[in-house]
Formats: sequence, C-alpha cells, structure tokens
Amino acid sequence: MRRSRSRASLEDEGEGPQREDEDAEEEEEEEEGQEAEAGGGESLAQLLVDMTARVQAEREQRGLVETRNQALLRELDALQQELLALRTASCVSAASESRAEDPKAKEDVAADADAGEFCWKELLEAKKAKEKALVEAHQRAMQVLELNACVSMQHDELSALRSRAKDDREARERSESAAKELQQERQLLAQETALLRANVEQLTGEMGQRSTHFKALLEKWTEAQAQSEHRERESAALREQLQAARQRAELRERELETLRDERGALQHQANQLKGAVAARSAESKAFQAYGASAREHLQAQGAALQRHGVYRRQVNGLARDALASVRGLRATLTQTRAPLVAIQSDFRRFLERLRAPVTTLVERSARFAQAAQAEHTPLRQALQSAELARRHLHDQLWNARRNALLVCQLQNAVADGGEAETPPSGRLLRANYATGELFLRDHAAPDAADVLAVKCDAVLSDRAREWDRHESVTPLLQSLLDGRNACVATFVGASPLRMAPIAAASSSTREVAVSELLLRELFAAVDAGDTRFRRAKLTISYLAVFNEAVYDLLGLEDATPSTETRQMVVLEVQNAEEALLVLAGGREHLPTPAGLAHTVVTVCLAYERLLTDAPPVKSKLQIVELALGPGSSAGSVAKPLPWAGAAAEEVKQRVAVETGASALVTALAEVRVKDAAFVRYHSSKLTVLLQDTLKAGAKFLALVALPVSSPAVGGGGADPAAIVRVLQQMRAAVGGGGGGASPPAARDRSVEGFMNRLALQTQAESLALPFSSLDMQDAARRRREGADGNSWGSELERMTKRYGREALETLEATAPSSNRQQTAASNAVVDCGYSQLAPVHPLPHASSSCPPPPPTAVRKLKLSRRGSKPPRGLGGAPSRHRSATEASATTRKKQQQAVAILLPATKAVRSATFSRPAATTPATATRSPLAAVFKIRRETASSALKKSVLAATCHLQDKRTPFR
Repeated sequence: MRRSRSRASLEDEGEGPQREDEDAEEEEEEEEGQEAEAGGGESLAQLLVDMTARVQAEREQRGLVETRNQALLRELDALQQELLALRTASCVSAASESRAEDPKAKEDVAADADAGEFCWKELLEAKKAKEKALVEAHQRAMQVLELNACVSMQHDELSALRSRAKDDREARERSESAAKELQQERQLLAQETALLRANVEQLTGEMGQRSTHFKALLEKWTEAQAQSEHRERESAALREQLQAARQRAELRERELETLRDERGALQHQANQLKGAVAARSAESKAFQAYGASAREHLQAQGAALQRHGVYRRQVNGLARDALASVRGLRATLTQTRAPLVAIQSDFRRFLERLRAPVTTLVERSARFAQAAQAEHTPLRQALQSAELARRHLHDQLWNARRNALLVCQLQNAVADGGEAETPPSGRLLRANYATGELFLRDHAAPDAADVLAVKCDAVLSDRAREWDRHESVTPLLQSLLDGRNACVATFVGASPLRMAPIAAASSSTREVAVSELLLRELFAAVDAGDTRFRRAKLTISYLAVFNEAVYDLLGLEDATPSTETRQMVVLEVQNAEEALLVLAGGREHLPTPAGLAHTVVTVCLAYERLLTDAPPVKSKLQIVELALGPGSSAGSVAKPLPWAGAAAEEVKQRVAVETGASALVTALAEVRVKDAAFVRYHSSKLTVLLQDTLKAGAKFLALVALPVSSPAVGGGGADPAAIVRVLQQMRAAVGGGGGGASPPAARDRSVEGFMNRLALQTQAESLALPFSSLDMQDAARRRREGADGNSWGSELERMTKRYGREALETLEATAPSSNRQQTAASNAVVDCGYSQLAPVHPLPHASSSCPPPPPTAVRKLKLSRRGSKPPRGLGGAPSRHRSATEASATTRKKQQQAVAILLPATKAVRSATFSRPAATTPATATRSPLAAVFKIRRETASSALKKSVLAATCHLQDKRTPFR
C-alpha cells in the first residue's frame, strides 16, 4: 500500500509539470496571438527578434520535456526491476510457505496475482504517458520546424527589403546627381541672367548718354526754331503792317482822284458862272453868294489835300521800313538755315546709330520676358494651388465647426465709485475661458443653485481676454471674399462691443456696434490689396420685419409704410462711412427701444481680381438683429413703432417676434440635416429674407456682448437670460457643443478654472460677494469651523498634484481675522492700492508673443495588467491568483513610486519632483491648502491690471485663428 501511494504521488508530480507545460503553452499561444494582432505595425527587425526568442523558448521547453521523459523512463525501469524482485521474493516465500502451510497457499497466490495485475496497469499507464510525451515532443519538433521555416521566410523578406533599400539608395543617388545637374543648370541660368542684366544696364547707360546728347542737340534745335519762329512772327507782323499801309494808301489815292474830279467840276462851274455873270446881271448876287460858299468848299478841299500829302509821306516811310525789315529777315533766314540742316543731319545719324542697340535690347528683353514667363508659370500654378488649398482648409475648419460660430463678450459693469457692484438678487454671469462655457445664475429664482449654461466657441472679455477679431470676424469675412454667403446674428438692445482704443495715448475703451464693426472690417478686408489689381462693388439694403410684414427702412417716406408694392431700395456704397450713413438714415424710421421688429442689413459683394482670369466672386452678407420682445422697463415701451396698430395687437406682435426667432433656429437645424428642398424657410418672413445665407455651405456667426451682472427685474436693454436661452437653442441647432457643464474629466485644470468652480460653489452657499478676498476668508473660516470640510478634497488633491505641496505651502496663508479693517490694511500691498477689485476673469494662456506654459505631464511606471501571469520558473508551479496580503503590499508599493510633475517656471511655483504620499498628505492645522488657494485668488485679483495691460500688448501681434 505504501508503494502504491508513493507511485500515485510520483504520477501526480509527473502530471503536474505536464499540466503546467500545457497551461504555459496555451498562455504562450494566446500571447503570441495578441502580439501578432498588436504587432502588425512593428518593424521587421523587431519581428525577427521576437521569432528568435520564441525559437529559443521552444528549444528550452523541448529540453525540459526530454529530461522529464528520461526521468520517467528511468523510474519505469526501476519499477519493473522492483516488480521482478518482488515477484521472485513472493515465489520463493510462496514455495516455502506452501510446504509449511497448504491452506494459506491459495490466498497468497490470489494476493500476488492482484498485486501483479495492479503493477501491470501502472506499467500500461506509464507507457501511455511516455507515448503522450513522445507525441508532444513530435509536435514541438514540428512547431520548431515551422518556426525555422518562418525565420527563413523572414530572412528572404529581409534580403528582398535590403535589395529594395539598395535600389532606393541608388535611385536616391541618381536623383541627387540629377538635382546637382539641375542646380548647375540653375547656376548657369543665373549667370546668364546676370550677364543679360549687366548688358541691359550697360545699354541703359549708353542710352542715357545718347539721350543726354540728344537732349542737348534738341535744345539747340529748339532754340534755333524759337528764334526762327520769332523772326517769322516779326516778318508776319511787318507784312500785315505793310498790307494795312497799302490799303490805306489806296484809299487815300481814290479819295484824291475823287477830290480832283470835284475840283475840275467846280472849276468848270466857275467858268460857266463867270460867263453867266456877264450875261445876267440879275443873277449876279446869287452867283456871288454861291461863289462864297464854293470858296469855303475849296478851302476845305485844300486842307484835305494837305492832309493827304502828310499821310502819303508817312506811308512812304513805313514802306521803306518794311523793305528794310524784309531784307533783315531774309538775311536771318539765310543764317539759320545752315544750323538747322546740320541739326537734322546729326539727329538722323544719331537715330541710325541708335537703331541697332535698341533693336538688340528689345530682342533681349523679349527673350528675357519669355524666359521669365516660362519660369513664373509654375509659380503662378503653385500660388493658385496654394490658394485653392487654403480655401479648402478654411472650408474644412468651418465644417469642423459645422459652419457656425458662437462668440460672446463679457462686460464688467463699473459703478460711480469705481467699485464693481453685483446685485445680491440679480443675475450673475460667469465663463470658463478654456472650454468656452457660459454660466448664468438668477438669484431671484426659487432655486438659485440652478445654472443656465451654454457652450460658445469663443468667450472674450473687456478685462481678462480682450477682443480679438481673428477669432470672430476675420474667418467669416475671409469666407465672404472666397464666395460664400454669411449671416451674422445679434440681438436688439444688446450692449455694443468694447474694444481697445486705437490711439496708444487713449486709455478709455471704445464701444462699437456689431453692424459698424462688420462693415468696417469688411471694407478693410476689401481695401487690403492694391486698387489697381482688384475691383469691388458693394450694395446695401436695410429691411425690418414687424408683425410678419417686411418694411424697407430706406424707402419709407415720413415714417409711414406704403400699402402699394414698391421695389426695394438698394444703394451702392464706396466706403464704411457711406454705409454707416445709410444705416443711420434707416434707423431714423425706427424708435430706440424697437423690441418687436427684426432688422436685416444685406450687403452684396462683387469682388474681382484683375490679375487672374477667374470670374468675379459674388457673395452676400446679412446682419440680422433679433428682437426678443419689449423689455420690462418703462422706457422700453414708452415709444411704439410708427407703423404699429392698436394696443390690442401687442400679443400678436410678440407671437410674431417669437415665431421669427424660432423659425431662424429651426432653419439652422434643418439645413444641417435635411435637403435644401425640405427646409421650411416660409415659416416666417425673417427666414424668407435670410434663405440665401442660411443654406448649406453658408457661414453663421452669433456675436453678442453680455454684462457680467444685471438686475433680475427692470433695467434697460435686452434680457441676458433670454439671450442665453436663444444661444442655447442655436447651439443645439448647429451642434458641436455639449449641453450644460462639462464632465469632471474635461474640466479646466488651471488655477483660474479652479477659482471659477470654487466661486460657483461659494455662490451656492448664499455668499453675497463671492469674488471678494474678505468674503472668501470668511467662507474659509466657516469651512474650517464646520464639520463638512472635505467637499473639495479631490479638487485640492488635483491642485496639489499639479502645483506641488511645497509650492502651495510657500504662499503665505494668513489666518482670517474677525476685524475687516485690519484684514483690508494687511492686504493693501497685495491689492496695489485698490480697496476692492471688480470680478476678475481668467486671462488667456497663449498668444503670439507670449508662449504658453508647458502642460502638466505625469509620468507613471507601467503597471502589470490584471490578467497577466507571474514569471514561470523551473521549479514547482506557482499559484495563479494573488492573495489579499500580496495585493495590499503591491498597492502600497505603487503609492510609494515617484511621480514627476512638470510645472511652468513662475515666481510662485518652480519645477520639482514629489512622491505620491507627500502629494496626497492632508493639510495640517497650521497651514491650510484651502487658505493657500484663497491666497492664490487674491494674488490673481491684485495682478489683474498688470496682466490685462500685458494681454493688450500681446494682442497687437496676435496671429491666432479662431479654431483651436
């Protein structure tokens, strides 16, 4: 019995290694399968190393199996010898005892037969185990052969890859030689170009010299020509004077002949009268009287003859002067003819000599222009392809944003005393600048802990993160210049945007309306290029939608809408000032608190680039101001619209306003999920007007400025809660943002994000001024005095891991005092002279001139997987499962492993390496991490002004894109 038990134990021990080997083989096969699946992308060298390791492991396992088989065979031989010895001894004892006791012989023989049968069965089982071991050894040998075949195949593949690499190297050398040849050719072309340029410069210099000589000759010729012209003018004047003198002389001669005829006639009459005197005495007196009168006439004729003689002498003198001047003019012409002929001949010879160099220069210039054209053709193609690639990437970025951007600017309201005031029962708006989330809390609501949240693509501020047009307006205008339609949505009564002043000396911020900003930026983008290389045409129209009726604000007369159908007034504008004047003229027909009418400004752009053969780009920009109904203040409803009806229709008008806004949101959603033919544009007149800019591929931008704090009831302007709700609906329509607050894994891990979450938690505990350092100290004291002080334990642990315990402890965490005046006096140095500061929001981490700090990187040692097996040994089989003691010891060992924490090199925190137990040790009573965190908040508030100035300086050189 003892021998049978020892044999059974040996068999169990022999089967134990075999089972372990089978388990090890199955695990190795599983691991090989996993490695084969995961190692698809590994290199060939790594695969060869793995195959060699596997072959070595198989050989080792085969040696182990062979040694175990030999040990089993030796054990079988020993058992057979022992069995024969036992049989011999039993036969001898049986023979001796048979002689002594015949009755007991049969029983001993039966026992020996049973023992022999049992030994025979054990022998058969040992043979079966041996055969099974041989079969396994044969299988292992086949696997080794397969692995050898795989190794040979891998060697063949490696040789093929080496030959391919050799071919690649040869091809690379050939390409390098070709590149060198091309470079040499390029150098030769550059040398030829330099020679051509030198020749051109030389010819240009010669042309300059010839031109100076030609200018000198031309000046001489011009002087001579001027002198000749002066002589000709003088001769012409003399000819004219001579002609006039001749004419006057002819007139005088004709008058003289007439006087001579009259004298002859008078003398004949006198002779007749003398004869008649003698004949007729009665008529003598009459003849005497007539003679007296004739004598007077003859005296007048004599005076006339004397005057004619004087005039004739003057004409003769003038004729003599004219003849002398003509003789001088002829001599002058004879003298100037020879220089003029010489100048003409010199100029002709100069032109003949200049013709050959100019022809050569023109030919060389033509060849150079042709070569430059051939060289610039691929550059033009590359520029065109780069422009197409830029447009494609721009569209892809817009598609990643689902062709919609939601941008909000937070504005801090400052009271008369210069201190920020937050109404205790009003609305409070906070933002997470890293994730773009807005949180609006209404303290007047029954449940003040509810937060209205919306996810924006960019959240800006007038203090921390100042206005940046590259994150809001510039991408939209770039898409507009590329030929895409765009729609910009804002709200009626919303605050204007606050921007940095243009002049460096000015310290006050300037307020710009959304429409004014877009028009100025649009004209700036259009006028960015040279006016000689582009042509742009912009037209503008201004419409209003009131009670589902469209009114043209530019075509209204005396603020009374016409019942008859008129054509819409479209005006062409040349600059932003003209466009703003058009909008100002249209706003004259709208009252200031027009909360029941949507307004739409449509700008049509036709942009043509003259250097390319591309057709002109036509696009449309529509700026819509959504109305949210009349406000709750008395001033908002004091002045109704000029075309509004009776007071009983106000409910209908409010319903029309809500219908237009909801139709806009519905169209935004349907355009992104439905076909264009099934989008319900006709649900409202507003969407009918906006259907060109709400179609597929059009860009949408929601731009609004909201105050950080606002009263719950009353107050002018738009309602921030209504605006945030509409933004929520737009975000849900366009998609791309999560609803509500982000999960803990996606929270902002910066100090500012932690401060914002801490402030929200403090607000939930009914704190009047959460961002005040004194109230924070009171909250810290209440937390330390209260029982529940571990609500922010995990958050503090993450802050400790990020910044280090020593860095947090280096900050002086002063104990809160009961006297507020002493605390304010102690914090005067930290607050830089300001008793209380306005709510400070986190500053942007990155800009073009200020590089961002490196992110926190926590490097942990790779832990073993849960299902991984412990290393196998040659001895006995280890256990498969870990005990509870080993698991706890392993956990403590993991907690003691070092964790490297990388921090940006700042004044308050320096790079250091801490162990996990030191980072997770709870705070002591003397120095509380929560008080240190409040100290961080105070220092952040005190340096807000300096950081805002630094951000404004960095903003001038900021080239960031709105897509992050």
